[in-house]
Amino acid sequence: MDTQGIQVLHPLFQRPTLRCLRLTNTRMLAESMTTLVVALIPNASRLKALMLDHNLIGPDSVVTIARLLPSCTALESLSYAGAHAREEGTRAVCQRLTLMAITNS
Repeated sequence: MDTQGIQVLHPLFQRPTLRCLRLTNTRMLAESMTTLVVALIPNASRLKALMLDHNLIGPDSVVTIARLLPSCTALESLSYAGAHAREEGTRAVCQRLTLMAITNS
């Protein structure tokens, strides 16, 4: 899925009832991630699950996703298996999740 695909789905991301977003194996591209994160920001606090498995987004995009996490105060499940996060992306996610755990305790 390219940036144009994310833009087509933008009204869906704006729905206040959005709780679970499964974009698994959608062939999402790295350049789409910033557009996705910007689209999710208004309702990020309601999002309970975000699944981005098996997309070729790479470590920089996973870092972009990590920046969204502090806004996802209801998040219970995050999955990005097969997203080629590498150490850099996974470290960014772990740091944000740790910060969230400290802040919420």
